[in-house]
Amino acid sequence: MHKKLFAFGRGSMAMVLDAELRRPLKIDLDTLLNITLEGNRIVIERSTCDAVTVVEEPPLVSPSGYDRDKLGKLISDLDAICFSRQDFARLAHDSISIFEFAGTVSVGGLVSAVTIARLEAFFAKRQARVPTDQAIEAVLIEFPDELHWPRLGGARRSKHTPPCCE
Repeated sequence: MHKKLFAFGRGSMAMVLDAELRRPLKIDLDTLLNITLEGNRIVIERSTCDAVTVVEEPPLVSPSGYDRDKLGKLISDLDAICFSRQDFARLAHDSISIFEFAGTVSVGGLVSAVTIARLEAFFAKRQARVPTDQAIEAVLIEFPDELHWPRLGGARRSKHTPPCCE
């Protein structure tokens, strides 16, 4: 079987594990995997450890806030690829609509850092020609609902004010 990697987030790559690979090994979304290198091979196997530390990547958005123009362009770019309200609803970390989100961004209000990271990762996957549903599923795995990064604001926040102190 030959597989191709695709862009995933910022600087990462991913590969889809089809059901025909997962079923015999009983691998699902909750299965912990052990990944090792053996020479020029990547070995992926079910983890046998009881205590595994899962390393969480840092947020894709700086703690000093977001760039309103950059985020506004991202929203326009998503609109250009026919990003629907339903797609946004699946990716939004909170219950905000795409219109409320765009309005909040335009005035420099506070928005979910997880939602911003999800939108950026989704757009990168769509640019890499990953189908919409697969891209959304991959983004939700990369940035699960359990993440609770601080809400970020635009131009109103001082560069030196940490998000937790607003």
